[in-house]
Amino acid sequence: MSYIGNSLPANFQSLPAVQRFNGDGSDTTFTLAAQIANDRSILVSVDGVTQDDNAYAVNGTTLTFTAAPSAGTGNIFVHTISPVGSTVVPPDGSVSTVKLVDGSVTGAKIGSNPFMFWGRQASDQTITRNTATTITGMTNDEVDPSTAFNGSVFTVPSGGAGVYMVMSNCVARYDGIGNDGEVFEHWLYANGEKLSGRFQNATNRDTVMVSSSLQAIAQLSVGNTIFMQALITDANGGNGKTRSSGTTLGAYRIST
Repeated sequence: MSYIGNSLPANFQSLPAVQRFNGDGSDTTFTLAAQIANDRSILVSVDGVTQDDNAYAVNGTTLTFTAAPSAGTGNIFVHTISPVGSTVVPPDGSVSTVKLVDGSVTGAKIGSNPFMFWGRQASDQTITRNTATTITGMTNDEVDPSTAFNGSVFTVPSGGAGVYMVMSNCVARYDGIGNDGEVFEHWLYANGEKLSGRFQNATNRDTVMVSSSLQAIAQLSVGNTIFMQALITDANGGNGKTRSSGTTLGAYRIST
């Protein structure tokens, strides 16, 4: 009659048959048919007398007696109680999230994210009055594991396609040019899409600095770019500047 029921698990293995060895009065080592976990995983008898586990030691498949067993035919009897189990490697894609204990996957197991970057301006950048200008020189405290950021533009590298969290901050300064800021526009570009922030003074009041922060979630392909621009207009006609200590750009991939 055929077997009825669930299939046996892949790591099931039958215990080795009872093994007998011939003693010769001099040999102390014998080779077992399967790896053994420890000394108490086997039952050993010599000449019909069960041996204390102090009388032998087992290492893998090697059984070693502290003293050579007496000569005889089949006078050494070894019964395996618990062999070393086989290793089971689950097939790719077979382990679901419900099989993982909450909190068991730590940052150390995930590893670093190579598809990210961040940089802060090393020095103030002059922005020609009323002219959209790409922000450059963001090389201070730079983080760029994929070497895809040149201090101004990040280009998604090979293997880096996915969904990115993008963050930018730009500070416009009007000190030194009249302290009468009129307009400040800040644009964040990701995959050609533009996110904008704008400040406009109703009158020529004293304005020394203005800060703008923009964040976006963007689906990016290999070769797509991330960068930002600024437009600074001062009422007295002079050029504006960015403030390096507060002008930053960064992004990191959050999913593929």
